[in-house]
Amino acid sequence: MKTQKGFTIVELLIVIVVMAILAAITIVAFNGVRQRAEDTKLVSVINSYIKAVKLYKAENGTYPNVSTFCLGVEGDLPATARFANNICGQGNCGNCLRNDTLNAALAPYMKTPPRANFTEEFLRNNGQYLRGIIYSGDAGSYYYSYPIKPNRSCPIGNVEFTETNVRSCYDYVDS
Repeated sequence: MKTQKGFTIVELLIVIVVMAILAAITIVAFNGVRQRAEDTKLVSVINSYIKAVKLYKAENGTYPNVSTFCLGVEGDLPATARFANNICGQGNCGNCLRNDTLNAALAPYMKTPPRANFTEEFLRNNGQYLRGIIYSGDAGSYYYSYPIKPNRSCPIGNVEFTETNVRSCYDYVDS
């Protein structure tokens, strides 16, 4: 009687199925880790700017009064098919622009301005696009807002609105 060496087809199929299940679990876990990393970076960038704005108020007696502008440094809001360089939104503020005056005012309160590359664009139901972090500082109301995917929770702040393709999160600087 001959003894067979090797694996049967059933044993090989079981190994393949187990490997496929492990690969699927790894992919799902990786996506969750990547999303949490992006959220952590966003929260870090927002907190850095909010701390700078609060330090500015402590020293100057008021928050920076600059209407509505994008937070970020050169390169954070690169030109795309829909946006010119340094533009983060369309709509209420026209084309919301990164403001060098605001950045210069906040610079003494940040060792190094945080970097965040805001290239993902979000389409609103009214046809306007958003990206990046917007700071609004006029009429005694000082707040920030930012767009995320509509199926996500706001990692910092509250839900301002949710539409088909975007959720906008915001919070007041004083809170």
